[in-house]
Order: sequence, then C-alpha cells, then structure tokens
Amino acid sequence: MKKEIFIVIILLVSCNSKPSQGIKDLRVLHVAEALKRIEKINLSEIASSIEYIPLETSQISVFRFPQKRNIIYENNILYIPLQDGSIKKFDSNGRYLGTFNRIGRGHGEYSSLFDFDLDLTNGNMCIEGGQEINEYDKKENFVRKIVRPLDEDFIRHTIFHFKKLGNQYISTTLINKNSLFSAFVRDSNSHVVLKISYPQEEVKHVKKIKPLRRINDFINPYIFKYKDCIRLINGNNKYVLSIKNDLSIDTAYIIDYGKYGISNRSPNDKRKIPPFLGRRFESFESDNYLFMVFFTGTLPKKIPTGLNKSGVEFMYPYNHSVFNKKTGKVKLLEQPEINLFGFVEDFENGPPIWPLYVSSDNKMISILSACDLIRYVKEHKVSEKLSAIINNLNESDNYILIKANLKKTITQ
Repeated sequence: MKKEIFIVIILLVSCNSKPSQGIKDLRVLHVAEALKRIEKINLSEIASSIEYIPLETSQISVFRFPQKRNIIYENNILYIPLQDGSIKKFDSNGRYLGTFNRIGRGHGEYSSLFDFDLDLTNGNMCIEGGQEINEYDKKENFVRKIVRPLDEDFIRHTIFHFKKLGNQYISTTLINKNSLFSAFVRDSNSHVVLKISYPQEEVKHVKKIKPLRRINDFINPYIFKYKDCIRLINGNNKYVLSIKNDLSIDTAYIIDYGKYGISNRSPNDKRKIPPFLGRRFESFESDNYLFMVFFTGTLPKKIPTGLNKSGVEFMYPYNHSVFNKKTGKVKLLEQPEINLFGFVEDFENGPPIWPLYVSSDNKMISILSACDLIRYVKEHKVSEKLSAIINNLNESDNYILIKANLKKTITQ
C-alpha cells in the first residue's frame, strides 16, 4: 500500500517528549554553540592509523576525472565512478580489478552516470541516470531497471540523489516553490510505495525566496547511508531522519542551529556571505562519528580561506565538523592550511584529510592525485614512510588511496 509520511506527526511522537531531567539527548548537534570553539583537530583523535596506497598505473587503469562524491569502498574494493560514466575498480592493495561501462541506449545500458550506490547485502551496483536506476549483480550482469513511475506527485518533482535499501530505492528531490515531498521510495517493480513530505516550515520559507536558486543547495534534501539504514536530511530542517528496511521512520539526529537557522533569515537578505548556518555537501557516518560540513558564513572569528586557479585568496564560508555519537559533542574544524580542509594528518604528517566515503567497517576513505601528493611532500616535512612512497611515484601516475582506520572505542 502506498503511504505518505507527514514528518510533522512523526516528530511530535519521536522528538517532542522531553527527556528526563539531567539526561542529555545524545542525538543533538549543537552547531550554534560549537561556533565558540572552532579548533584544529588531529586525525589521531578519531583514527588509530592511516595508509597511503598507490593505485596501479597502467594504460587501462589510469584515470583523471573521478566523480569524488560517488566514491565507494566496501568489502576491500574501491569503486571510482568517472565523468565519462565508467567505474574503475581496485582492491585494498591498489591492484586494478577492471572497468565497468554500460553507457548506451540498449537493454541493460544507462545513458549517463549521475549517482551510484552499492547494495551492501549482495554487492549489486546501482546506477542512476536521469530518473531511472539500473542494477547489476557482482558479476556485472544486468538485474533490473527501476523506471519513472506514473505517479502524479513523482512526475511533478525532479529526482536528485538516491540510495538502495533492501528492495527499495529512495530518491530525494530538487526543491522548488511548488514542492510537497522531499523523497520518494520505489520498490523493485518501480511503484511508489512511500512519499516523505517536505517540512512545512521550509515550504513557507521557500515560497518567499527570490530568486530561489541563490540558496537551493541549502534547502534541497540530502541522503546518505549508515549500515542498514538510510539517513535523510529533510532540506535544511533540523531533523535527520532514519529510514529502516521496513520503511519505518525515526529521528536519528537533531541539528541545533540556534538563532542562525535558515528560517530566521530574511528572504530579502542579498548579502553574498550572510551570517547563518546551513548544511552543505556530503555527510558520512561511522559507528562512533558523524561527519558533516556546515555553511558558517561570516559567523566564525576566523573564516576559512581558499585559493582560486590564479592563486588569489578568497573567503571559503564553510566549516567541517565531527560529531561524537557517544558523548554528544560536536566540534567545528579550523582549516589546517590555506586551501586545505579537514583533520590534521598527524600520523605521517601528510596532507589534511576529509572523507570522500566512510565504509561500513569504519574506514575513512579519500583519494589524492599523485601530482598533488608529490607537491605536498616537497613543500612539507613529512614522515620517512610517506617520503619513501612518493620517491616511487611520477606525477603522471594514478591516484593514491588514503585509508584511515577509525577508532572502535572512544576513550574521551
């Protein structure tokens, strides 16, 4: 039976009951409060070790244009989708395993690769192109195509990113002034089985914004996976929802923006970098940590700095953050160096690291071009181990897999 979930009702049940006096709600990210103590954080605070693994370089394995937001590392296999629609695969030692490419318009083919997901239960690859999803098994055989359903609400929305959960496919939407739903769930027969409403407080705010495109990156829903659950950030709404296999929904986290929430911002505010808080870019979760990036605008005392292609500095109004799920404490990270972001890599004194993916077995994954790593090592005093790695590299070599093992236990 097709269901429509109105999040307001759910949240009244799951979130509005006050916790017992003296009991801290460990789901709450006090981001506004964290603005007072932005600091550099060493990787060793959250990880036990780090590895730099050069990916095999050959005529068929080398690549240049990875879709970094779609990288996946699971079961010791690294999947790197490329801008040409193919996917390069490497093992945990950097050995090249092959290239998957079914670009085309025939049976079992996809017209483009916009989004990519991996079914953690069976290893099936799922590729979204347009509003259709193609699924392939571990042997790269075509399994099924999830097509655009003949559902009036679905048709009125533009589908954005997706994740697979069991036999369901959860897609977020691009928000406009007429949007009603933030996500749709399709079954393996392409039928819509669940619609998740966009928060009413944001619906009202969106209708006032002119032009809407100025902040649509903040109000669009975002989806990511944690083990056997899907996390849905309902726009810039403070609630991070958790969707389970049976399509039951609960509140995983609550983001406290304080007085800097987007709903408190005037729709007529035309400042290029306004003083408000909003979630941006990709989010990741491990057993102990939640990794997110927030637009902080001009709120921090020290605003991060980037460099354009000409080497000119510009304000980068975002701060990365780490939330300790065991202590309920969120920390905003000060950038380690100009134009570099994330954690200070204090194991080998390598470049700052921020995850492009966090695996289900608690590994923080990133990649870096050989050229960029060689340049960094030449300009910094790094460990002998890291120096030895780049001594065997050429600038034209393949990317480097960077794998940090996140701590299994928290001692602080």
